[in-house]
Amino acid sequence: MLTVTEAAKAHIADLLQKAEAPEEASVRLVRSPAGIELAIDQEKPGDTSFEHDTTTVLVVGEDVAPLLDQATLDIEQSEQGARLRLS
Repeated sequence: MLTVTEAAKAHIADLLQKAEAPEEASVRLVRSPAGIELAIDQEKPGDTSFEHDTTTVLVVGEDVAPLLDQATLDIEQSEQGARLRLS
């Protein structure tokens, strides 16, 4: 199962706020030709969800969850600031 650090959850909550996403919106990890990407979406039945301060900030669908088994989502600092890193 995917592990999401508290720092990553807080970072995602900040991203949602800066994007002025609707209150019910979360970030979804989705498959793309380039790998795993982020999309703003809503929680759906069967999703695995991750909360920050009692708000769902991240969702992972059943189709993507097996790809992320044993992975960790965290943040790393770069010259451009904090960014999410999946390892």
